[in-house]
Amino acid sequence: MAKASSKSLLSHISRWVVAAVIASAALCFAALFVNNLRNAWAFAGSLPDIALYYGLPGLAAIGLLASLRLSASNRLALALCLGSVPPALYAAEGYLWYRYFTNKGQVAADFDSRSKLDVITSLRQSGVRAYPAVRARSILVEAKEGTLASPLQHAGKQFLPLANAPGRTIVACNETGQWMIFEADQFGFLNAPAAWERSSGKIALVGDSFTQGYCLPPDQNIAAHLQKAGYDIVNLGTSGFGPLSELASIKEYLGDLRPQTVVWMYFEGNDIINDLGSELRSPILRAYLDKSFSQELKALGGTLASSLETYLDTEMVAAMARVDHPHEKLLDFLQIWRLRESLGLDQIALGAINADTEQRLAIFGEVLSEAKRTVEAWGGNLVFVYLPDSARYMGARYRSPIREHLRASVLKSAQALELPIIDLHSAFSASSDPSKFFVFPGSHYNAEGYELAARIMTGALVKRAD
Repeated sequence: MAKASSKSLLSHISRWVVAAVIASAALCFAALFVNNLRNAWAFAGSLPDIALYYGLPGLAAIGLLASLRLSASNRLALALCLGSVPPALYAAEGYLWYRYFTNKGQVAADFDSRSKLDVITSLRQSGVRAYPAVRARSILVEAKEGTLASPLQHAGKQFLPLANAPGRTIVACNETGQWMIFEADQFGFLNAPAAWERSSGKIALVGDSFTQGYCLPPDQNIAAHLQKAGYDIVNLGTSGFGPLSELASIKEYLGDLRPQTVVWMYFEGNDIINDLGSELRSPILRAYLDKSFSQELKALGGTLASSLETYLDTEMVAAMARVDHPHEKLLDFLQIWRLRESLGLDQIALGAINADTEQRLAIFGEVLSEAKRTVEAWGGNLVFVYLPDSARYMGARYRSPIREHLRASVLKSAQALELPIIDLHSAFSASSDPSKFFVFPGSHYNAEGYELAARIMTGALVKRAD
């Protein structure tokens, strides 16, 4: 009797487990369907897109729910198939991580597996004043009503540094097996001191980590290639910069320099969908849309440097964690990040974007307009460069309706302002294998990618006056 009861219990449990597996899969497809409904503005205009983004997940969800009426043996077979998918995905993700670290070792015989904090600690132990690469978001902390505030003050007033610790050794990133380490200039950017000398043909680059040259030696970034070609360059590119930080850098650091050309380098991977969202939560950064606003950061000079260093000396781990999660690799693995990037299924392709994206695009147009007004006020010209992301070239289906909508909207803003546009996507896509310009899916450009970007930009810029 006890054996029969036990067998009956196991049978009930088995049926519930099978039903739970099938229902969970149906729920995943239903969630994807609902998410795609939220992004109807991107999908509704094309029959193939409607079939792919609505028909496929909708029918899959309905079919899986209907399968609950199948015989017990068929339900079990289906559940076993569905249950094998997650282990297979994580096995593929594990393999890609293994290949990533193996390739790193092949690229760099002396592969450096230390964490950023370990590298900084080692440099400090040898007497070097080293700091992590930071940006405004590294400093900003949660404040009232969902805003972000700076804990740094001068004369009883908040101020927000934009770049790295001035004049210090900066530990940035490692995508190739070797850490990118550089000496920040007097304002925290990646330049030689002479870059800040005024000249009639000065060109300023403004952008994020792609403009700064992550994650390669400084002599391989876009600015270095342009300098080798005879251009007089000052590089304000900083990792994590979004549109408001880029506008702020123009207003704070280029007014006295008055460069002939300012190159706004827009990166499609995160400028709108990630960076601008957090920047809008900062009253200080939002204030740069006011044509008269400035923090006078250059005038703060030593006060800014000492305050930033003091803060990082005591809050370094917390500041790093605001932009680089301490368990970032584990989270990436759990989200099968490498597999998704290899298939071109990044955040944009999956439609995992904020509901206020259209509002952000409108604000971006305002930011670009204010940048143009600021640059033209001293007689300069603003040039717009479009930097493509690796996800655009990965996977069997390159075209993402959301990515194309974002691209069209951004380019429309630049065109409305009559800005010269240098579209690097056109140059990258002309290659038979655009993925070769990236270290790996989801990475920054490799040496070949930065060199191509600089070569395409060369013909559109004005050479330094002799």
